[in-house]
Amino acid sequence: MSTHRPELTAKLTSLVNRCGGDMYFAENMLFWPKAIRRLVESSNDLMERFSIPRKGIEDVRSVGDSMYFEYHCEESDMSQDAELWYRSQRIVTITGFAANDGWCIPTLRERCELGHPIVYAVKFPDGFLGHAFEDELLDTTEEYTRPAPPLKVSV
Repeated sequence: MSTHRPELTAKLTSLVNRCGGDMYFAENMLFWPKAIRRLVESSNDLMERFSIPRKGIEDVRSVGDSMYFEYHCEESDMSQDAELWYRSQRIVTITGFAANDGWCIPTLRERCELGHPIVYAVKFPDGFLGHAFEDELLDTTEEYTRPAPPLKVSV
């Protein structure tokens, strides 16, 4: 970490602890103060620690981007991700990066073929927070391939 800015290092440590650790901190990059973002982005060690992609990795979305989300897993009320399914085909905002192991694979196609897609933390318009694989985040509605999800059944 930066030794020439100890106040930022202390602030970073405090923010990480308040977020519940490295993984949860990285998922909320959208909400980081600008000084903390600059500190992290200027350090290869911190970029690696928080699993943030570096240059040279293709098709990486940016924190703050709005994308069309289409759920591509089990389409069932019984799915553990049913809340994501009900919200399929809606716009989401990328809030950060989830723990990933695809950062060393340069293209989306290769990452998906190898089973190592980038996973993003996302926020839906209704405030729901979830995770989306990179192939579930689309540029246009014309890219949708699945039928629209049903309305959520209330109990």
